[in-house]
Amino acid sequence: MRAPVGRFAPTPSGPLHFGSLLTAVASFLDSKSHGGRWLLRIDDLDRARSDRKHATDIIEILARHGLESDEPPIWQSEREELYARAIRTLRSAHKVYQCICSRKTLLGFSTYPGTCRQARHAPSANQSTRFIVPPGEVCVEDEIQGRYCEDLSTSCGDFVVVRRDGFIAYHLATVLDDADMHVTHVVRGADLLTSTPRQVALAEALGLRAPSFAHIPVVLDTSGHKASKSLASTPINALSEHDVKQHLSTCMQLLGLLPPKLSEHSPESLLAWASVRFTLRRLPAQLTRSDFVCL
Repeated sequence: MRAPVGRFAPTPSGPLHFGSLLTAVASFLDSKSHGGRWLLRIDDLDRARSDRKHATDIIEILARHGLESDEPPIWQSEREELYARAIRTLRSAHKVYQCICSRKTLLGFSTYPGTCRQARHAPSANQSTRFIVPPGEVCVEDEIQGRYCEDLSTSCGDFVVVRRDGFIAYHLATVLDDADMHVTHVVRGADLLTSTPRQVALAEALGLRAPSFAHIPVVLDTSGHKASKSLASTPINALSEHDVKQHLSTCMQLLGLLPPKLSEHSPESLLAWASVRFTLRRLPAQLTRSDFVCL
């Protein structure tokens, strides 16, 4: 049996925040606890939201915390041919179609009504490409959240895989990148659980094997709000080795571990200590942290 491969895939739309660091640590420890490799991918498809400086800062901050990719980081913005080949494959198999519907014409619909499915529009500018969702439920056996099923025809309908501006959509890019990177284990936040059936359906349509999934509880503040860039969470600023070790210690506590004495460890040895003790089964049902300002 080949060694597992995990990955962390941040979007460089802002500085790294604590919730993302926690996900990175969980993914890293899950891979290393099974003797596997851990990879880093920069999800910079959305050129309007992505910033190269944020990306390089994220890579540097992760490295300061001992979280270094076992291979050079992958940049989604440099993988256009991989995505184009997949679209050609889906189109030749009649699993996608062109859509001329604008957001204005779809106002009031909670799921796509299939307006363009039978229209057979020829590809041209200012169109999106939609994936024909399979009938029935698509289920995921999540290692933390348990069995999660969704009937895509009623929850979202045929969904976009190429946007009107020509850029590949998140769900398809993620599926293709994970397969190309030979990712076997995906550990990410529970807010992405509802995205997973769409990604599993795409993998099946392309003849790809989907990785196993583990969606860790999202870190909440004491008001019950998600710790994220959108809520202006305090960015991770590792100014000293003490700061770095304190960040790692906090992550380990939230992941169900009782860290050793920090003064006796480097960031790398802390991660090594945790990797032989970590298990997804230790994770509590909800993660709440009240002192983000101290991180």
